[in-house]
Amino acid sequence: MSNPQPDRATKTCQACYAEIDRRATKCGHCQSYQGFLRVAAFAGIIGGAVVLILLSAGLAGLECDLLGKLRRDDNNYADGVTIQSSQLSFGPPRYGSEAKIVSVVGRLQNNTPKVLRSVTLKVEVDSAESQLLDVFTGTVGGPIQPNEACAFRVDGNPIGDRSEAEFTAHRILVKEALAH
Repeated sequence: MSNPQPDRATKTCQACYAEIDRRATKCGHCQSYQGFLRVAAFAGIIGGAVVLILLSAGLAGLECDLLGKLRRDDNNYADGVTIQSSQLSFGPPRYGSEAKIVSVVGRLQNNTPKVLRSVTLKVEVDSAESQLLDVFTGTVGGPIQPNEACAFRVDGNPIGDRSEAEFTAHRILVKEALAH
């Protein structure tokens, strides 16, 4: 038969193995918590580290987002773009359909100090009687350097039963010019 061990007045510290009072919740030698408190303290340290890591990652993401917004230029420089020349053109669209469409081809100039990443144009086409026949928009991709002119083509809609002679006048409005 085994001998039951007598109640001792001391126990061994779980961290440094020193003899401490059996009722102690913290070792007087190494300051380590004992029993359940040791697990809770360790979990608290791990939890705190996880929270710090998550906060750091969140702040880093926020910082990157803010820096990106500071660098990105969302101003509209439409007033700094001029149309140098333009003319109506008729033919199939670039993607090869047989239907005839109205297009406007021409040159535009970037008069801003910014490199433009895109310019959006709105075209209105009228008849000789000033009747609006077609309205369409198109985007000219950049980069378009400051004081640089570039060619553009903006395609409209199929002209249907109408004759090319009905399309007599057009206006081009620069709706949006975005910088890098």
